[in-house]
Order: sequence, then structure tokens, then C-alpha cells
Amino acid sequence: MIRSRSILILLLSLIIFSSCITDQKKFNGQIITEFPTPIELKGDRVFEDELGLISIKVIDSLTVISTMKKDIIKVYDSNQHLISGFGKKGRGPNEFNMSPVIQDGIKTRNFIRIFTLDQQLLTLSSIDIKTSIDSSKVSINKRYELPRELSGTIDIFYVDSTEIIGTYDDRFSKRLNKKRGGFYYHPRTDNFNTFPLFNLTMKPYEVMPATNINARSSDISPNRSKFASVMMHYPGLEIFDLNSDINDNPKRYMLDSDPPSVVYDLNTFKEDGYLAYYLDVEASDNYIYLLYLGNKLDDRAHQTYIKVLNWKGKPHKQYLIPSKYNLSMISVDEKNQYFYGLSYSNDAIYKFEYNSNE
Repeated sequence: MIRSRSILILLLSLIIFSSCITDQKKFNGQIITEFPTPIELKGDRVFEDELGLISIKVIDSLTVISTMKKDIIKVYDSNQHLISGFGKKGRGPNEFNMSPVIQDGIKTRNFIRIFTLDQQLLTLSSIDIKTSIDSSKVSINKRYELPRELSGTIDIFYVDSTEIIGTYDDRFSKRLNKKRGGFYYHPRTDNFNTFPLFNLTMKPYEVMPATNINARSSDISPNRSKFASVMMHYPGLEIFDLNSDINDNPKRYMLDSDPPSVVYDLNTFKEDGYLAYYLDVEASDNYIYLLYLGNKLDDRAHQTYIKVLNWKGKPHKQYLIPSKYNLSMISVDEKNQYFYGLSYSNDAIYKFEYNSNE
């Protein structure tokens, strides 16, 4: 009898353990699909003199663009008038090894700063915009040298003087967990903590496809209280409250009522057989703006959508962007109610006016 009971307990334990493993492989997000009827937007090309476009960021009344041109960083006012250009490629002081992506931008009462990441040197630079404009040279007020364990850093954002948050992929460097995850870096102590992000599985495993299938875009709210990360090849959105324990997060939202399997076939992926769901995310204090493709990535133009929801997962608006614009990245000016959309294939930036009350 005792032996039978022991066997029963063992079987129950195995069932529970197996169930836990299965649950860990599921996204388990609240399903959100009921976005309002899309409103079609028409755009006008702006910043036409800018070519070799890399990234765009609206910060208060300024628009900051990074390019491959001689002046790598350009600053425009809210009327799209050029204020200044600065920055050049090189290995000297305050020069860029390569044209940077503008990772983050922050405005306080006293300054406006942008943040760029040198992935080779693993250095985050805080660039003071006003001083750079006045001198027509890059003015770096602070550099943060990240630990070598974070050499796979993808996105990175300034929280405050004590914390920096970001995402990494460890499949190549193999210094952490060989997955894509998130981290908190503490500059004053030069320590960091990691937290998990949902990962898709590639079978059979191959490092580059496994890295690409887990591509995602992230952003932080301007008040630095919330962090959003959306997956490219899966309709999954993860939201973190930065005022609570990061390990008690995230809140997950499934943005499709019929999601694909979380296990992807290597050969199908190599044949470009999977959809690209979300290309970019932009965060405000009130809303999350998601650039949705819902098609395969190729050189043909596809219409895109900007899906808007609040931080509690409630759908707010949906906008249709016609295929001729072929957007790759967005930046939002809520105050003046327009989107900037950057197209890599067109090497162009477009301005879309919207009315949030429609």
C-alpha cells in the first residue's frame, strides 16, 4: 500500500512538472483583437534633403534624425526647419564609429538629451542637444561603459542616474543564458540584473535564425515608469511597470486570436515563410503605438497599420498607412497629433496628421 501510494505521488509530481514546463512554453497573454475600424492616413514627404536615413525621434518640440551623411545628427523644429547638424564618423573624441541609431531621448526642465549606443565599444553616450547645437559639435555629457556580459545589447533606455534598462540577445556571446532577455544596469555600482522575456523556439536550432526569429522592438514611456516590448515574428506584447519589482512583471497581451505556434521550423524560416507582425513600437505616457505589418518581409511595398492601445491593454485607435509609404519606423508627436514614418526602402520620411478625437 505504501509502495502504491509512493508511485501515485511520483506520477502526480511528474504530471505537475510536465504541466509547468508546458505552461512556460506558452505566451499566456490576454487576447486583444478588437481595435477600432482603421482610419486611412495620407502623408507628405518631409526632410527631403536628408538621405541615408537611420532613425528619427521626436523629443518635445524637436525632431532629431540620424543619417549616413556628413553631419550625422540633424535637429529640426516643429515646423520641419533645420536648426543644426553635427557629428561625423571617425575614431577621434566625440566621433562615431558608424552612424548611430537614436536609442532614446529625454527632456527635463534644464536640458534635452539623446542616447546612442556604440555596440562595438559597448558604450552608451548621452548627448546634450542644446550644447551640441550651440557649438555645432557633438557634446557628450556622460558615457556609460556597459559590462562585457551585455555585449549582445539591442535596445537601451535611460531610466534615471541610477538605472538603465535594455534588451539583449545572448546567443552569440553566450555570457548569460543564450536567450533574448532584459536587463537593468546600475551605473553607480557597475552591476546589472537580468529579467526574462518570452522566447520563440527554432527547430532544428541554428544560432542566426534563432536570433532573428526573436527580434523585437522596445520603448520606454517619457515619464520613465513603463517599458513595452513587442515581438516581430509573434503577436506578443510585454509590458513592465518600472515602479514595481521587474520579476513580478510582465503583463502580456496576445494581439491575435489565432496566434502561430511558438516553435518555428528552420527550413520554413529560411525560405521567408513566416509573417512579420510588428516592426516598431513608440511609447507615450498614455499610449503604446505599434507599427503592424502582418505580412512577409521582402522588398515589395506593403500597407501598414498603426495600432494604438493604452498601457492597460485597451485598444484606442487604428490607422491605415497605404503601401506606397512602406514604413519601417515611426515616431509620434501627441501634442501636435502627427506621426513621422521612416521608410528604409524609400529612404524617406513622411508626416501623417491624425485626429485622436475622430
